Amino acid sequence: MLKKRTTNVYKQELKDKMSTESSTTKDSLSTPQPTLPSLEAELSIGEVGAQNLLKRTPHSYLFNQIYGFWFFISWFLLTVIITHEVSTAQYGFFAVALTAYNTILYIVAFGLEDATTTYIPRIFAEHGQGAAAHLIRRLLGIRLLVLLVSVAVIIFGMPVIASIFALLPFPEGKDIANTLRSPALL
Repeated sequence: MLKKRTTNVYKQELKDKMSTESSTTKDSLSTPQPTLPSLEAELSIGEVGAQNLLKRTPHSYLFNQIYGFWFFISWFLLTVIITHEVSTAQYGFFAVALTAYNTILYIVAFGLEDATTTYIPRIFAEHGQGAAAHLIRRLLGIRLLVLLVSVAVIIFGMPVIASIFALLPFPEGKDIANTLRSPALL
């Protein structure tokens, strides 16, 4: 619908230009001058929005990299503080909890941040706010579903994983199985 409206506006502008050019004067009868339509008239609203997004892309990328660097530095400092302030047993518990957290985080994310930063602005520019909102709701629904499945697998799958480790012929396998069956872990 937007493309059709833009095309109609463009046709009307051409008709207006032709009607103003068709008014005859002595100069205009001698040599007709071809007129080129302006580039702005040819662009649809989605294309203009896409061009604006492309102009803002370097700034967004720079902010994304600054945030990633800040997160890395702050997480490193937090880890240094935690390792120096807690006992070995407490750090072991922290490491297990952090591993479970990171596992869930990576499974839930699985590239959706990149998809979000790439496709939502494009959909917003080309199809409007309603389509972008619909895509955001779908992405959030997918994330929640994957989060619930991941948590269920980690919580209810611990006994199964412990049984697999218990079958290993190494003495460490039995220790890992006992740790995974520990109620303190859940």
